[in-house]
Amino acid sequence: MDSRNLIKDRRISYQWRLFIPMALTLWITIIGMAWFQVSRVEETRKQMALDQLKSIAGRIVEAYETNIDPEPFMDFMNRFYARAHDYDELSIVIRDTSTNKVISQRGPVILFHPSQLEGRKGVMHINSSADGTPMDCLYYSAFTPQQEEVVYVFLPYTKKLAETISQKARNMWFIFIVVGLVATILTYISTLYVGRNIRLLGDFARAASDPSSEGLNLNSESFPHDELGDISRQIVTIYSQRMAEMSRREREHRVALHAIEEKSRIKRDLTSNINHELKTPIGIIKGYVDTIIDTPDMDSETRDRFMHKTQENVNRLIALISDITAITKLDNGEKLINVTDVNFHDLVFTLSNDFEESNLFEGKMTFSFDVPLNCEVFANEALLTGIISNLTRNAMLYSQGTLCALEYIDEDDDFYRFRFYDNGIGVPPEHLPHLFDRFYRVNAGRSRNAGGTGLGLAIVKVTIESFSGTIEVDNRQPSGLQFTFTLPKYKKTK
Repeated sequence: MDSRNLIKDRRISYQWRLFIPMALTLWITIIGMAWFQVSRVEETRKQMALDQLKSIAGRIVEAYETNIDPEPFMDFMNRFYARAHDYDELSIVIRDTSTNKVISQRGPVILFHPSQLEGRKGVMHINSSADGTPMDCLYYSAFTPQQEEVVYVFLPYTKKLAETISQKARNMWFIFIVVGLVATILTYISTLYVGRNIRLLGDFARAASDPSSEGLNLNSESFPHDELGDISRQIVTIYSQRMAEMSRREREHRVALHAIEEKSRIKRDLTSNINHELKTPIGIIKGYVDTIIDTPDMDSETRDRFMHKTQENVNRLIALISDITAITKLDNGEKLINVTDVNFHDLVFTLSNDFEESNLFEGKMTFSFDVPLNCEVFANEALLTGIISNLTRNAMLYSQGTLCALEYIDEDDDFYRFRFYDNGIGVPPEHLPHLFDRFYRVNAGRSRNAGGTGLGLAIVKVTIESFSGTIEVDNRQPSGLQFTFTLPKYKKTK
């Protein structure tokens, strides 16, 4: 069964679970009310007939009170009800109380015992004068003002009257059935409407409680725009917000955990690389020293050469320890770095003069710069000097070019953007992503011979990032390597 059929079956299931109990309750109530009302029809009709009999008897009694002959009224009643379908068996009797003789008679003859009916009303059981069939008869009796006469009004409960009452009952059943059908249709529409809310909430609850669920694809606007729909949308919205918050916290936790793991990995790698890097110069120093000690008759020229090599490796060891100390401080104490206003033009100008006076490039390379005069950055002057010195030394040792330069590119509200480049051989593309890795060397043997520690560019990156800047590296066209970096502007406080 595909998902669409499953949703359809689920919708039908919800609807019928609501509709069937409500419809059964509705029909039980309607049938009970109909049964009660139909059962009252006969009594109601009898009471209405008794009221008619009372009215007729009252008119005759009133005629006696006003000394009016009641015979014309009795004739009129006899003729009027003779045409009526329900009251054609109406009988009116006036009896003299002193002689017990019938003074006047209209309608069919009714056999009764006068003493049991005088001044009463109700139902008596008689034998019809027509065929002797026993039946009920409604009656009403009343005395005239002087109680000299008694007026009796009878209405046999004939088949005609019973059929009329039955027809009324059937009409009532028809009305109740129509009302029940209309109510059932309205109940079906209501349960269909309410069932939609319940179905959507059920789908939401199942998806929310299913650990294997990949997510909720429930649109809160799917709910009807009523009170239940508004509550359902609020539930879905609150749940979605909670899930989004949990997802955000989980992502932040993963990022923080990854950062901790990455920091631990870097420290492990740094420790391993430090051990490896320290072993090389220490081993060389030990070898030369042992050789000198073990060979007391060594000639002075060889001894001087060994001592010179030992001095080079001692200097290399000192530079390595110095770089390790610098990068460790940057890693663990960025917030302790003292940053202030630095005129970057003046700093680069001073470095350019120092490079020239110290003959750093030995005539093999030249250094140029293009930095605005009032370029003030928010940094540490000593560390900023180290950045330019490391980039320049890196270009001098490994680029095999004749020029290195620092130039201003552009700026925004918060940062200056610069480029340091050379016109050397560049770096193979596969090495570019690793140039800022600690102890990474494109050509390990040549780098060690040049005296590099493998930490220069790593120190440059960490230093710039400690100033909240960024740095990128790429090959320059037509040749050479270029570093693009940013430094924060110094903003004077008012």
